[in-house]
Amino acid sequence: VVIFGAAGHSWNLSPQLRTRLFTAAKNVNAPIMICHAQNDYSINPGYALDSIMKLLHKPHVLKIYPNFGKSQNEGHNLIFLCPEIWKTDVITFLRKNLD
Repeated sequence: VVIFGAAGHSWNLSPQLRTRLFTAAKNVNAPIMICHAQNDYSINPGYALDSIMKLLHKPHVLKIYPNFGKSQNEGHNLIFLCPEIWKTDVITFLRKNLD
């Protein structure tokens, strides 16, 4: 599983979303890669999911990329706006975990 900007825009606005993401993290049976740009609306969801995955000893990677663009919106849309930044990391993660 590869997640970009997980709840970056909604994290602080929705306790229900936070609860659902924590439940999903507890129940997932696949390795997860969590990606954010440093200037996403919030990178707190990445750190929170990373923490819960560590506590549960679940395979995962948290990757915080440097600021991208000049706004939070551009940072949040890193996946669409600049795949050359993350492409190698994601392919490496998938190859490692799909073999």
